[in-house]
Amino acid sequence: MRIAPGYRWLIAVTLAASMEAAFAAGPVSPYKALGLPKAVHPTLSSAPVGTIRVGALEVRLEVTPLSAVQLMFGGVIRGAGDAANAVTWLCYAGKDAKQRSVVFWFASNDEMSGDHHEVTQIAVQDNPGGAAPAGCGVAPVGLRIEFGIPAVGSTMDEVSAKFGAGKPDARGFVSYASETKTTTPKEMTVMQSVQYRVRESVVTIVSVSQVSTQ
Repeated sequence: MRIAPGYRWLIAVTLAASMEAAFAAGPVSPYKALGLPKAVHPTLSSAPVGTIRVGALEVRLEVTPLSAVQLMFGGVIRGAGDAANAVTWLCYAGKDAKQRSVVFWFASNDEMSGDHHEVTQIAVQDNPGGAAPAGCGVAPVGLRIEFGIPAVGSTMDEVSAKFGAGKPDARGFVSYASETKTTTPKEMTVMQSVQYRVRESVVTIVSVSQVSTQ
């Protein structure tokens, strides 16, 4: 097909703009990819999740550094944002225990975590297309995350049986949280939240996060 000379410049400009946008997009942060509601209110009397098992690695929120996850599973640690929106993360695309295509997210809120970027959030996101988001690696075969609570592929009935009745919002999100006080090593308020996204009564996102404040 011949292209009229008058249109060649337009095609060239369009292609250049598309390429520039592709390169400018860069890695996708978990905050953007998951789109979780920011306002979470305490609904539980105690923290719903303790140690999280990730394959052979035991992860404790606000204790285990991202580097420990990287050492075990590889990948590139990414970072984006500033102040309250600053986040550092690792992500992997792979299969969960039910052989669903998912993305595994490990994030550290840079404003609240320590200098070693301790993990403050772990999430699993349904990924029907199977392609890894920009900046994510490929999960090792057999990588599994065990939260000890309903996970991706569970039903809303199973979530309600675990945490009590909840009604997803207009975007399908439902959140549960606990707020507890600690005195050692110092007085802190620990907020732990479990957030789900539900579509057609099936969980497509599960996220567990924890932040301690004085």
